[in-house]
Amino acid sequence: MKSLTSVAFPAVALAMLVSACSGNASAPPAGTAGENGAKDAKAAETKAASTAGAGQASAAPLLVKKENEALDFTYGYPVEAAAIPALASYLDADAEKKLVDTQKAGNEDVKSAKENNFPVRQHMFSQIWQRVAQTPKFLSLSSDVETYTGGAHGMVNFDSLLWDREKKIVLRPVDIFTSAAAFDAAISEPFCKAIISAKRKKGIDPQMDKDGVFESCPKATEQTIWLGSSDGQALDRLTIGITAYVVGPYAEGSYKIDVPMNAALVRGVKPEYAAFVKEKR
Repeated sequence: MKSLTSVAFPAVALAMLVSACSGNASAPPAGTAGENGAKDAKAAETKAASTAGAGQASAAPLLVKKENEALDFTYGYPVEAAAIPALASYLDADAEKKLVDTQKAGNEDVKSAKENNFPVRQHMFSQIWQRVAQTPKFLSLSSDVETYTGGAHGMVNFDSLLWDREKKIVLRPVDIFTSAAAFDAAISEPFCKAIISAKRKKGIDPQMDKDGVFESCPKATEQTIWLGSSDGQALDRLTIGITAYVVGPYAEGSYKIDVPMNAALVRGVKPEYAAFVKEKR
């Protein structure tokens, strides 16, 4: 990503930066494994899959950052992603596009503000990917995406992906299930109950929205899904990210809802992925 300002960070320093940026934000890397050829790349990826901290000898996290009058931009991904050249290239391209889009929108607002004697406000974009889980089959990543475009407040959205190590492709978590409808049907009851529980933990009455302005239980597949692993071998953990304004007002904030990987969900996994997902008992 030659057009971006990128700085390599030690893992500890990067973790501190992630914590400062956002409770669960994202982090960027630059070095990639396999610079000596496909054989080295395959070895680095295999090593990264074997243990939680692996891959650090062949790749390093890198913070991509650019700041000027119009924008404050940060993007990153962890060492485990940097160790997979194809995935690193995918994330680099994603960062490049988001930088271009944020800069363009920021430039337009700066121009308009100056022409109309309004205060100039930077646009902000921050996305730092973090490892959720890695198994022999998958690397699971998630990120908080923080944005500000000059309004009353910023927003936090979520993003996630699965890297299929064998097929060398990026998947969305729902892609490993037979259909979105099957996923929603299998998760609906425990998901709705978990939303009610999460609201009560915040001291919010789940029945407060009597006018039906917000959804009481949105479709899980219309939110952000990320998949985890308790043993590093199979995917058996599931979290649904719900942003502000979906089930409540901005002041209520967002939710990260943990839902059991139940038998119905496992039955809904596509045959080619069935061996890599298991029920959490």
